[in-house]
Amino acid sequence: MSEATPATAGGDSRASFWSGLTLVLAPLLSVFAMAHHPSTGGSGTAERLRQMSHEAGVSAVVHGALIALAIATLIGFFTVAGRLGWQSGRVRAGAVAYSIGVVCMVGAALVSGFVVSGMAQRYVDATPAEMEAALPAFHLAHAANQALAKTGAVAMSAGILFWSLVMLGRHGLLRGLGALGVPIALVPIAGLVAGYLRLDVHGMLLVVLGQSLWTLGVGVWLLRGGHDAKPATSP
Repeated sequence: MSEATPATAGGDSRASFWSGLTLVLAPLLSVFAMAHHPSTGGSGTAERLRQMSHEAGVSAVVHGALIALAIATLIGFFTVAGRLGWQSGRVRAGAVAYSIGVVCMVGAALVSGFVVSGMAQRYVDATPAEMEAALPAFHLAHAANQALAKTGAVAMSAGILFWSLVMLGRHGLLRGLGALGVPIALVPIAGLVAGYLRLDVHGMLLVVLGQSLWTLGVGVWLLRGGHDAKPATSP
């Protein structure tokens, strides 16, 4: 079976340019958004609710931006997958895994940025008894956020791993990106499985930083023309 040849048509070149630009800008903006992610550190339930209610607007903007950037990044990676060759099982597996990861991350962002913030605004002036009664709902929302975030981080990392393994069999910059992507993908997976990585604001920022570095490199590769997409050795 022959590998897909690099796109040469003007339309494909424009698609590569815009996808590359997306993959360069989206990770930078994602890191910027994560750096402005609100966090709470109150000593009691009432204080934390007040902080979350006060930061609800910022939280909605940050999480809304992260959702949009995650979707934009996924669209950009479809161009990368096309360049690598959809006929490859690893390329398809990477696309499926990364797509699942984005869906889960969108769910986690919706829970954290909108559901929890909305609940905090509703209960900020509640009586101690009402706050106590609402705690199970907050615990459930937190558990849902963590389950979605962990699944999303693992699935996105798996997608990067599959694509990186394909890249290792290519030439030039693409091979270097493959070598970079393997540890960037494996470290968060191992950390989550072993229980060493917690996906709080700081833990998620570390995951975003690693994935953003690789995504940025892939974007630069596309902007440079997306060359060396053929296998290093013919099958």
